Formats: sequence, structure tokens, C-alpha cells
Amino acid sequence: MDGINHLVLAGHDLDAMRTCYEELGFTLAPRGQHPFGTGNTIIQLHGNYLELLALTRPEDVVEHGVDSFSFSAFNRDYLARHEGFSMVVLGSQDAAANQLLWQSRGLPTYRPFEFSRMAELPDGTETCVGFVLAFTYSPAAPWLGHFVCQHFRPDYYEQPQYLAHENTALSVRDVWISGPGALDLAGHFATFTGIDGRRSADKVDFDTNSGRITLATGLAFQSAFGVPPPHPHDGPHLAGLTINCASLEPLRKRTLVEVGSRLVLPPERAFGLALAFTA
Repeated sequence: MDGINHLVLAGHDLDAMRTCYEELGFTLAPRGQHPFGTGNTIIQLHGNYLELLALTRPEDVVEHGVDSFSFSAFNRDYLARHEGFSMVVLGSQDAAANQLLWQSRGLPTYRPFEFSRMAELPDGTETCVGFVLAFTYSPAAPWLGHFVCQHFRPDYYEQPQYLAHENTALSVRDVWISGPGALDLAGHFATFTGIDGRRSADKVDFDTNSGRITLATGLAFQSAFGVPPPHPHDGPHLAGLTINCASLEPLRKRTLVEVGSRLVLPPERAFGLALAFTA
């Protein structure tokens, strides 16, 4: 697997999410619509991206199958519980090979899912963008979505006009998983990422080549973000993330909370996740 490819941030109102992230100084790509019921907006960064996601056409949601995982059904059911940070996605050069590797090492897997669509480029021409997804899960963390994504046109997600952000955002620095039992997922995430985690008393860190995944106790999470993990009733869950910026000065006028080296938008203002920035 490659490093962190993108993060799925799920909310009930895509327009409200777009407004919030625009006010934070992000440049947003146009809205998109999946044929399986979810609509999105991409925030492109260097080496990875954020996907703002909402359930926009419930009638088009594809249900889970015997050996297939449904991205849209998972996010529908997640949003029936609350808004938040629903999925972390690693990049892949061969998603089908990743699925076979996980299976050989004892992780539960599903049949890979392939999808493509036509997308418009800035010059008005169209190109085919698509991907192959391979999913796994942990029974100990049913609301922690994680999978790999093999892009057909990765360059589509790093277009110069969308990489320039008023808030000087550069890339995803870290992703935090917390809640009861989070540290117990160390073995599962070592297999999922292909990385040996660095363990301390209250954290396990997995350093990918494009961002860190951290399993953390509730106290460690609160020390970093100034708030407790937002959804402890979910068990181990994606609780927060940090964006690396060239400078924090453009963000200081946006009433964020300063916690150590981070400026934090708390979950009640960030659609159910702790959203932090650092330089």
C-alpha cells in the first residue's frame, strides 16, 4: 500500500459542509454525484485529499452483498448515527493484490469494487476517472471505515487550480483513531498498512509515506485536540485529523482553539470530527 490517499468526511448537508470549509480558506472542486447515492466535494492537497460526502440520493444506495462491501450503504448507516469522519483510505498500485494479501494474513475481505465515470477538466474536455477499491474491516471497530483505492487517473486529484488554498493547506499530516479499545487495533492496522507501528504508553503510530495514522487513548487524543473523542459509543473510531499548512496566520482570524501547536475546529463546529491545523 501507499500512504494516506484520502479521508471521507460525512455530513447531512453537503452545501453546509462546503460553506464551512470555504470559510476555513480551502479551495473546493465542483460538486460530484456518485451513481450509488452519495454526493461529494473534493478538497485537493499535495499527495492526498479530503472528500466531503453526503447522502444525496438515498434511492440509489447499493446494499451490502454476501461478498461485497457497499461504500454508500456504510456511509448511509454511519450518518444515521451521527456526522463525522467515516473512512480513511490508503493509496494502492494494485488493490486486488492488496485484498489477496490481507486475506492470506487473516483479515476479512470483500470482492474488489471497480468504478469509473467521465469528469470535466478545466479546459472543458472530458476524461475518464475511476478506481478499484479493496475493503477490509475489524469486528472490534464496526464504524471505522478503511480501505485502499487504486486510481486510474491520480493526476486528476492534483490539479494546480485546486491545490492553492487561502489557508496555505498542504497535506494531511495525521489521522487519529480513538475511543475504547483503539490500541487493541495495532495488529490489525499493521496488516492493513503493511507498517510496524511505533508503540508508546498511550499511542501507536503508523508512519505512511503521506501522513501518520495514530491509535490513541482518549486522554492522548484530548491532549492533542483539546476535546475528548467525539463518538466513544462507536468504539474505536476516526476522531480527528490534522492538516499541515505553510503558515497558521491566515487561520488565526477564524476563531479556532489553540491547543499546543494545533489550531482546532471542535466537533460541534466541524460536523462531528476534530479538525486541526499545524505548520
